[in-house]
Amino acid sequence: TVFIHSVRPSNNGSELAVTLEMSEPSNNVSSDIRVRGRHMKSNRRVLHVLASDWTCLMSVRGEIDEELFDKLEDADRYCTAVRVGMQILAYGANSQNALYRKLIHKGCDAESSQKAAEYLCGCGFVD
Repeated sequence: TVFIHSVRPSNNGSELAVTLEMSEPSNNVSSDIRVRGRHMKSNRRVLHVLASDWTCLMSVRGEIDEELFDKLEDADRYCTAVRVGMQILAYGANSQNALYRKLIHKGCDAESSQKAAEYLCGCGFVD
């Protein structure tokens, strides 16, 4: 089960930090939380998403479905690629293709790298 615990501005308001509480059934009563009367093992995870894409999350709390969780994970990878792309561009001008290759080299996945390079190009940061 995945719950949105909190959503707060991050990175000077350009991103949202979405804190997720992920729980699974457990037998260890002493360190667990209780959800709907059942003992659950809990883990927290923070995902970052671009505020411009996810302002609708500011009012969302509680349990989320697998589809929204997958979208948040994709958005987190994209947000990371945009952030890394900005760091790369801080060192000097790059073409869209060069930026894409450098994002891949830095460990970003292909889809997020492509979207981030296109986004940064559209914002005028790429030659």
